[in-house]
Amino acid sequence: MKQKICLIVCLCLVLVTNHIHAVSKNNRLIEELKQIEHIFHTNDQSVIHWQIQLRETIDKKQLKYYMAKINKIFPNSNIELEKTTHAKKYKWNEQKKSSVNESIMIVEAKKASTVEIIYVVEVNEKASIEKSINKSRAFQLDGSIFTNDVKKFTCAKTEIDDMIDSVYFFEKIKKSLQVQEIHKLNEKDFTVFSGFTKEWETSIPSSNHNQMNIQMAARQVSGEKTMITVGTPILTTEY
Repeated sequence: MKQKICLIVCLCLVLVTNHIHAVSKNNRLIEELKQIEHIFHTNDQSVIHWQIQLRETIDKKQLKYYMAKINKIFPNSNIELEKTTHAKKYKWNEQKKSSVNESIMIVEAKKASTVEIIYVVEVNEKASIEKSINKSRAFQLDGSIFTNDVKKFTCAKTEIDDMIDSVYFFEKIKKSLQVQEIHKLNEKDFTVFSGFTKEWETSIPSSNHNQMNIQMAARQVSGEKTMITVGTPILTTEY
């Protein structure tokens, strides 16, 4: 009887540990976006667009192996082959609905010994980031295709009433994340800010031997509306 109880307890511990590991891994994928979303919400703003981009380089000898794995994960997508002078691009596109787009691409440069895998999921609607990403294959790809060597880029957008408010909004984000300013560009209807926060582990080299892992942009879009875009570690989408 005691042996059965011990076995049940051990099994439960394994299941709980696996669940905690999976949740922790999933949180790492969207932790920056969730923090940005929280800051937006505390300032009475909603995320109207967000994107995650995952990139990883693999040995070219593994190309067929990874293509077969991607075909299984995206069974309803046709492979599009695009040839250029210097490379081949294999694309799998899948649009779940007009506001949610998901794609993965392999770039094979002719003279390189490696290939690059690039996955992008983007959502253009006012919906919870956690709820929307669960509809995608991001968590499935993170581990089966992408490893701990993956490079992650994220961004989120919101719209505020006027350009003046963008200064205040930037300051709120800087204060919440304890951002150290590295560079700032100010123009009439356009502002870009680069900085570094200890809140996030990933960073990239910047000018003057600094590290950066956050960029924010404010652009007047129409009338008195201003688009705020926050990217980590840099902005990789149009802003």
